[in-house]
Amino acid sequence: LEQINSVSEVRLFPSQLRLISKYRSFLSLNFLESREIVPSGAETDHRELSSILGRIYFNNNSFAAYTDACLQTAEKFQMLRSLINRRNESRVEENLVEGSVILSDAVYELICRHFASRDDWPALERTLTWLREDGIPPTFNICMASLECLGGLLHRSINGKPFPKSLSHKLSTENRLIHSYVEEKAIETIALAKNYGINVYEGLLRYPCQKQSLRKILTVLFFVTPDREPSLSFHTTQLATSRTRKTLEITTRVSSVLDKTPLSPTNIFSDVFPNSRAMVEAFKEQLGLEIVGQVPILPVLPIFEEMLKEAPEIAKTSSRSSNQLSSPHSLAELRKSLEAEQNTHWRRQLTEAFEATLQRLKVAHAHGKITAYPFLKILPTKSYVDLMIQAVNTIVTDTALQHVSRSLFLLRLGERVETACVVWRKQNAGILDEMAKSYKIYAEMFSSSTRKVEHFREMWLRALQVNAESSASLDQEWPKWNSHILLTVGHELYRILYDNLTFNINALRSRGASKLQRQEANVLFEVSSDTPGEARYEIRVHPTLLKWYNASDRFTPLTFSPTELPMLCPPLPWVNTNHAGYLVSSNNATRFIRKTNFFPGGDAAVNDDLDFDISTIPLVFDSLNALAACAWKVNKPILDAILRVARGGGDKNLSIPETKSLFPIPPKKFDSTLTREERIAAYRQAHNIRKLHDETRSLWATELYRLSIANHYRDKVFWFPHSMDFRGRVYPCPPHFHHMGELLPDADQLVGLFFCNADRFRVMALRMQICLDIFQGESSTANLTEKGIDTYLDSFSFPKGSDVARGLIVFAKGLPLGERGLRWLKIHLANLTGNVKR
Repeated sequence: LEQINSVSEVRLFPSQLRLISKYRSFLSLNFLESREIVPSGAETDHRELSSILGRIYFNNNSFAAYTDACLQTAEKFQMLRSLINRRNESRVEENLVEGSVILSDAVYELICRHFASRDDWPALERTLTWLREDGIPPTFNICMASLECLGGLLHRSINGKPFPKSLSHKLSTENRLIHSYVEEKAIETIALAKNYGINVYEGLLRYPCQKQSLRKILTVLFFVTPDREPSLSFHTTQLATSRTRKTLEITTRVSSVLDKTPLSPTNIFSDVFPNSRAMVEAFKEQLGLEIVGQVPILPVLPIFEEMLKEAPEIAKTSSRSSNQLSSPHSLAELRKSLEAEQNTHWRRQLTEAFEATLQRLKVAHAHGKITAYPFLKILPTKSYVDLMIQAVNTIVTDTALQHVSRSLFLLRLGERVETACVVWRKQNAGILDEMAKSYKIYAEMFSSSTRKVEHFREMWLRALQVNAESSASLDQEWPKWNSHILLTVGHELYRILYDNLTFNINALRSRGASKLQRQEANVLFEVSSDTPGEARYEIRVHPTLLKWYNASDRFTPLTFSPTELPMLCPPLPWVNTNHAGYLVSSNNATRFIRKTNFFPGGDAAVNDDLDFDISTIPLVFDSLNALAACAWKVNKPILDAILRVARGGGDKNLSIPETKSLFPIPPKKFDSTLTREERIAAYRQAHNIRKLHDETRSLWATELYRLSIANHYRDKVFWFPHSMDFRGRVYPCPPHFHHMGELLPDADQLVGLFFCNADRFRVMALRMQICLDIFQGESSTANLTEKGIDTYLDSFSFPKGSDVARGLIVFAKGLPLGERGLRWLKIHLANLTGNVKR
């Protein structure tokens, strides 16, 4: 506690500040001697405190996801036992360094919302007691869940439904007693919220409601205070703090200038769809892709190894394989036998192994350990088996294109399971149906020829408010699985694949293979990395199984997650930092501030970047939404020309990986008759050739992905959701195919929009740049005037990116360049020469 009191608040991130505040209250309430500690002015070593807080954050983050999974899989009592045990352990002084204390708001919010949905007030009241005992202040969601539970009791009383058993033995079932009891508890809850600065009458739509939740809350509020009308909105009036006051000062001065700029009443996005029904149909198609979770795309280029065979220097030394299966009949037979292997033998093996794994994990789960057990019970067993078979198919495809790292594969497999669980839960909760209703209203405003609402953010908020009273919230605020949970789930499923999945190695021996005795071989094995200095393992597929896939033409489809592809309908607009863009899918790149994958254990650091008052940055939301609303289509002549060059062996002068000029890789063993200098020269030559092969292989895989996706969207109109990085730079979310190339700053993304509609998007670009400057702590734009807008815009530079990527797409709807469009086009062409920058 002495270390906590000596920490300066200026040095703390928001999550650290809240955590330290709650930890200080916990220590003061549960350890009597800590109340007498007075902070000293001496230098204090905070390493022990930092280590403890790190453990607390990690344990709480994992326990929140664990709580959510347990509540979804009928493991509520086991979760409550684990919570009680952790609360008891944290009150022992020797256990303080373990960081086992539960201080997470998300944990108690999930518990309160669960009890509120069942009108179980005694259980919810016990949870509120735990909060007081641990010194944790109630949050807005906890207060609203309490009111929801009390409103549910009133609804039961009005409709003549029985009360929960836990409440029946306390009170009489007479309405008069119930009403007075509910009134007393509701007044206490409202007073509790007021003491902590929470206004339960504002921003009610921020609460993650289930169906009828909002009606229950309104019922109890009108019952207690009939003369006060709650505000059904998504935002509340917040007082400026020291953290937001400076930002508000800057944004107010800038907005006062920008808001005077007249905007055209014409909606330039209206002609992309013939009517709102067509936009709704595009929404349904996109939603179907995201529900499935994988999109198969036919490759338009051979894999790297096949292209090497066409290289002149390599073709001289290589011999054609004589045992290729060319008969269509044999191809059909092999494909049928492989599908039978997957649908019968593999499914049986994986189902049995999965059920055995659940029984093993159940024992550890019963002892209070956080395991993958509840996370592997959310979906039906068949869904997990399907995900594992899809993972094997992905490994087979990726092995032909690149190396498959084990740790990265575990993380990706865990992310697939999380995404499938989210889709499953949203389907069962009716959230997807509510989204379809809201998107239909949004489509009418989006496709209208006249602009009824200025920003897409306001359009989406209005669409959400139409059915808000009786519908479920689209964002249920389910905890994200941190990297530890993802790796744990991925490890358990990969262990099943690695230990149990086998195939018949005699299937390819001959046409009479069916007469041979079945011989089992493991599908997967591991090898250490060949890269010097790297201690990692790579996953490989049995060579015979690879031949089986290749011979049966199962290599053909590339599979992508929906978040790796453009959208077939306009993305969901940003209205907060929780979710936007894709309809139900998400990953690290779709966050408002995208998260890198290089530090899988740094969840505490990356979650702080979203901890700010969103009411101070509406212009950033509007700018991202304007970029995402721009429709694109494939430039077919350019795509066909690039495909001809790539299939002909590439051309490095055109930024297309060149395979036709590669030499064969020399053998690792050299002639013993060579001199020392000759061996060194031969080794260097072999090393350089091998390095060139690896680099070209990687670049070829990139072009294979990009061109295959472009060909798949050849006759479609599509959109790119956008997000930012920690520096404020803006990027499209799809990684392989977009209009920016690699590592381009946000200004370059806006150049085409300048050409499209100069007046509209010049203002939008300025708004984005100003907001991003503010977001990065720069105030150089704070004193802008109307006269200085043109000067500020003229200072933009547009660095050169991937010409191949940007040449592949064009605007779906062309517009005149505008008054100054030709000038900006000339500037852009001058920049492309590399000789002058403007």
